[in-house]
Amino acid sequence: MFLLMALTCVDVAGRYFLKIPVRGGLELTEILMTLIVFAGLPLVTARHEHVTVDFLDAFLPEPLKRVLGWAIDALGMTCLTVAAWQLWVRAARAAAAGDTTAQLKIAIAPVIYLMSVLMFAAAVGLAIRLLAPARRAAA
Repeated sequence: MFLLMALTCVDVAGRYFLKIPVRGGLELTEILMTLIVFAGLPLVTARHEHVTVDFLDAFLPEPLKRVLGWAIDALGMTCLTVAAWQLWVRAARAAAAGDTTAQLKIAIAPVIYLMSVLMFAAAVGLAIRLLAPARRAAA
């Protein structure tokens, strides 16, 4: 995140004061933002800090809340796993095609592979949560 902040400061200062923006600044910003989001996903999942809507929790009996929590975690794990797999497939296609960014010619396949791995790590976090019901009840 610090690198993104520094890049943005240098880019803005260069653009407005020196009329020389950072070459490929937009590409670097996109890659860094992507990595920040995907690196945070396993952490948010492990800490069970996803955004939730719990306005019905006061009206639901405890056993039903546990079942719904399990079902939501199972659905989330399934969706994250499928998305991680699809990202892996996309990364393989990008690697085979030699896809790069437009200005800096940075290979995008490694970034997409990392996104896939981080998303799969989040899915594993939910799988661990599903297999540890005592932990889930404590959260």
